[in-house]
Amino acid sequence: MNETEKRRRQLLRQARELYRDAGETIPAIHPRYRAAYESIYGTDTEETIQGTFGIRVVICVMIFAVFVLTDYKGTTICNLNSQEITEQIQIQSHIANVIKESQNP
Repeated sequence: MNETEKRRRQLLRQARELYRDAGETIPAIHPRYRAAYESIYGTDTEETIQGTFGIRVVICVMIFAVFVLTDYKGTTICNLNSQEITEQIQIQSHIANVIKESQNP
């Protein structure tokens, strides 16, 4: 091993030490395996980001309530009544057709 190779190995070792992860954070993992990794690495000390599931459920419930009220009172919203909305939901269409229709108004 000549001096150049020794110097390269030394620089590589220094770079690895400089950028080495000291195990302070959990590596990027699939949520399915989170419990296994937390048992190995411990919990993440940083604040975790909460999901938006609750907000989405509330919005869906509100939209459904508006739909039920529209159907019950027989009114229209955005020039649509409950029967037209139900028909549009029941239509089976492929995504390619939807894209073509949206590009050709």
